[in-house]
Amino acid sequence: MEVFEMVVAIVALGLAAGLLEKYLKYRSKNQGTLSDGKLEEVLRQLENMEQRMRVVEEIVSSNSYELRQELSELEKPAGDRL
Repeated sequence: MEVFEMVVAIVALGLAAGLLEKYLKYRSKNQGTLSDGKLEEVLRQLENMEQRMRVVEEIVSSNSYELRQELSELEKPAGDRL
């Protein structure tokens, strides 16, 4: 290997190592993280879903819902009830 080839190889290896280092830093920094805006949006959606679940729980656990279910069961023909 001549001197010129060795210099080119060293420069190429240095550039490749630098690019690899930058890529790994970028990947580790951005892996699994959410931006502040995205995180706030996800938290807002979670709060919304929790509120909706509370409403559904209230409806299902209410006496009127149970009564409606029983009445609708009684309205079905005898063969359809199981």
